[in-house]
Amino acid sequence: MEKIKVGVIGATGMVGQNYIALLSTHPWFDMSYVAASPGSADKPYEDSKLYGAGLCPDQSRLQR
Repeated sequence: MEKIKVGVIGATGMVGQNYIALLSTHPWFDMSYVAASPGSADKPYEDSKLYGAGLCPDQSRLQR
């Protein structure tokens, strides 16, 4: 079965980070796009609050 490509808008917010955590390990979906507000531009995803606090699972497969 081919994975369904999905994207998350608001990726650095609380809900967006939780969606990324769930979708990145889901067997049916391929995380292919993330977007955030202009205030998050040019900042690494690792700097987002939940990720930096260790509350999200390992996101090492996501590229900047």
